[in-house]
Amino acid sequence: MNTSGSILSFSLNPQVSVLCKLDYNIETNDAYTSFSRYVPSSGGRTPAVAAQKNTASRSRVFSVTGEFYNALPGDTYDAMKTTYDDGIMFTEAIDSQSPDNECAVFSVAARRSSESKGSAPRRQSIAQSQTRRATVEQEFRIKITAVGSGKTEDCYRKLQELLPALKVQVTSGVLERTPCWSKYKNELSETDPQNSNGN
Repeated sequence: MNTSGSILSFSLNPQVSVLCKLDYNIETNDAYTSFSRYVPSSGGRTPAVAAQKNTASRSRVFSVTGEFYNALPGDTYDAMKTTYDDGIMFTEAIDSQSPDNECAVFSVAARRSSESKGSAPRRQSIAQSQTRRATVEQEFRIKITAVGSGKTEDCYRKLQELLPALKVQVTSGVLERTPCWSKYKNELSETDPQNSNGN
């Protein structure tokens, strides 16, 4: 999903994870990417990502760097290793992508960090969590301009045909009710490089 415009991620595991994320200020070259990632407050739930970052009570914007790699054999990168500015690290791999490159389903999992920032109790907590089996969560990711132009349903339907196990229903209306969409519309839409198709 190469783009300089914003990308909205929507959790397909809403019972355990952060509802959404918003990536913006995206800079990408052949092997690496960097961007800002907005993660909203948990809204009373205990999401996996927020718990790992100790941010369940408030929204945060993280600076994230990513290194592309091939999870499966091929010439095109299909995954990246991401590192947040607080030291937490993830793998984010494409399960399926739409033919028009407008949306994709990703699997996201925490990965071991050789060094974690923060207090000793926090480092110990992170180390203990890393001994458990990593939880893999699926996310639907779509270019923000596709949401604004009403392409969500068609794009998601194409992915469901390839991944029939997807049961969560995703529509433009659902995405436009998330705090990530509000963040984009209220603060970022006028400066987004690809906002010409948005509403």
